Amino acid sequence: MSKPLQLTLANLAYLDEGKGAEAFDLCLRRAVHDCRDRPNDDKPRIVTLQIELVPVVEPDLSCTEVTAKIKAQAKVPEYKTKSYSLGIRGKDMLVFSEFSPEDVNQSSLELEDES
Repeated sequence: MSKPLQLTLANLAYLDEGKGAEAFDLCLRRAVHDCRDRPNDDKPRIVTLQIELVPVVEPDLSCTEVTAKIKAQAKVPEYKTKSYSLGIRGKDMLVFSEFSPEDVNQSSLELEDES
């Protein structure tokens, strides 16, 4: 019988065919990709590796074992646009000005055809 491995960050790859370590790497790449995709958004990208430990209680109320669940998460800033002016028309319909989305009431200049 082989000697049990100590749970460390380096040994995480040995659990569940490396799925926890792979999930962390995936989340890290997602955060880096978002930094490259939106470099002007200076909000932090947060990558978290979480290990949940739940005690397994023996009949004598001692604890010599725990169950573990590994979670990885990437938080990136939400995607959003600037504010636009929308008008309400009819029964609950929103409209905007194609040529001036900042002001729904802005009228456009109609140019006459010079042909």
